[in-house]
Amino acid sequence: MNNLRDILSHYHPVSEESTAKFSEILVRKKYKNKTELINKDKFYILIDGFIRSYTIHDNGSVKIGTFLSKSSIFTSIKPLSILSNCVIQEIKFDCLSNVILYEGSFSEFIKLTKKYHDLSLLYNKILEAGIKLVIEKAHVLIHLDGMGRYLYLKNKYPKIENFIKLNDIASYINVTPIQLSRIRKTLYSSK
Repeated sequence: MNNLRDILSHYHPVSEESTAKFSEILVRKKYKNKTELINKDKFYILIDGFIRSYTIHDNGSVKIGTFLSKSSIFTSIKPLSILSNCVIQEIKFDCLSNVILYEGSFSEFIKLTKKYHDLSLLYNKILEAGIKLVIEKAHVLIHLDGMGRYLYLKNKYPKIENFIKLNDIASYINVTPIQLSRIRKTLYSSK
């Protein structure tokens, strides 16, 4: 589980003893492209592949929350009512490629954080990273136009079109598929 320790240290250094205890609650799994991950009391550590989070609203519309790549640690949260007429039914995760990940019990992880201080600090750092991700996405959506959001995404994931549908990219950067087509045409016709 050396790979695991490397991933964890990306967030916060963890002792060998804590890593060993933590690894006891994990199972290494492989999932195929288009597999939906079930989130009841689970958390995931992505080793390889690409995953998206998304919500389905009452009106049936799907909105991409985020894209997750190697070394991402994630879990679902309970659905939130954002607007009285637009209730998020459920936050879902599905595989956009074949993936390899560690899967663990969230409640067991919380028990470990009460015994091992470095795992508690790790948990705090993971939460901080999640908050930073939300702030970063909000900043991008508020301050950049469609072209800027697309360029930002391309900078973050240079070959994203190779494994993500353009409709998902459009949803993520909050433009229509037609607007994304125009953005791409403008960018690629000038080269």
